[in-house]
Amino acid sequence: MDYRKELQKWGAKAYEILMAEELQRQEEIKREKELARNPETFIDKAKKGDVDAILKLKEFEKEGNETAKDALEKLYWDGNKEHAVGTVVIRDGLTSIGNGAFEGCKSLKEIVVPEGLSSIGERAFDDCESLKEIVLPDGLTSIGWSAFYGCKSLKEIVLPDGLTSIGDGHLKIARR
Repeated sequence: MDYRKELQKWGAKAYEILMAEELQRQEEIKREKELARNPETFIDKAKKGDVDAILKLKEFEKEGNETAKDALEKLYWDGNKEHAVGTVVIRDGLTSIGNGAFEGCKSLKEIVVPEGLSSIGERAFDDCESLKEIVLPDGLTSIGWSAFYGCKSLKEIVLPDGLTSIGDGHLKIARR
């Protein structure tokens, strides 16, 4: 028995298996990327209040995607429907809430933000009529223009000492 030929045969077979697995992995990555570019992937999660999915739909909307725009309108701006979200907890690690991120979320009552949050964008919570409570973390340095405009139920916002920039808009405020 020639061991070299046997080893070469087994090595070739192992290589073939590894290449097939790698090809399968590459296909899975390709499918995941395709799904990530499809707003429909995020709609069901957004309906259940998944903040990351909502923010992803907002990105698609900004790119002009009509499917994302329609989905967001159904979630937030249809005055005849109540959106299921009452409280949203922003995940740790998020440092910024983008412009208009929750704009028009009429049934949003409370938002819990992580300690690492450093900025809130323009109109981030504009027209969130039911928003009653938001506790701003000490590390927050910037609040954009009209970030809380139209938040009729929000009676007070306590501003952290480290805040260096605040845009225009209607707020009732108290200093920590």
